[in-house]
Amino acid sequence: MLTARPATLADSDFLLRLRNDPVTVAMSRQKSCVSGVEHDAWLAQVLGDPSRRLMIAQFDTLLFVQVGTYRLDNVGRPVIEVSITVAPEHRGRGVTHGLVRTAARHAMREGADEVLAVVRGENGASLVAFLKGGFQPVSATVNAEYLHLIATPERIASRACDDEADAQRLLAAWRGARERRGKGRATVAEPEARPAGGSRPPASTMTSAPLEERRWHDET
Repeated sequence: MLTARPATLADSDFLLRLRNDPVTVAMSRQKSCVSGVEHDAWLAQVLGDPSRRLMIAQFDTLLFVQVGTYRLDNVGRPVIEVSITVAPEHRGRGVTHGLVRTAARHAMREGADEVLAVVRGENGASLVAFLKGGFQPVSATVNAEYLHLIATPERIASRACDDEADAQRLLAAWRGARERRGKGRATVAEPEARPAGGSRPPASTMTSAPLEERRWHDET
């Protein structure tokens, strides 16, 4: 089973390895490697930013094998952008689909009315995973270098749930998060996103921030 936990500074080496992987660099918006110093500064910034969630994806085993990462960016309520990265050694094993599912569910638990993904047009594996996860293309950049895909809570619930009961629970959690957001209260984090110790993460206080203010160094 694929689960997720919040990233910490201790994950810096793992995240930098994924960030500078040649395939990741080729598919990223910033098409160059970054130094360890740059990466550590970025990581500290992200971890301290209430408008972002950086998660480590892992197989729920005794060893908690790390298979990738995903990030949620609140680009302006009620839209949350999802970015995913699969560890090189776990590509081609269906992890991408699991990451999309887990990240989309997490975004719903944060109260997103729409979940956005920006995918490079030639990144076939990610495109297929997002399309199967309920995302639909809404626009593209010049020459379709990047595609913008959107998923609504209803589509996520229909694609990322095990059965109807699971879908109804997820939709109920989403409605609760929206209600709390409207009252200025914290939303509830996705129950699947737990630290290795099994305890629930603290309640979300996810806020929004202009995208251009923080994407000075893009890890996706």
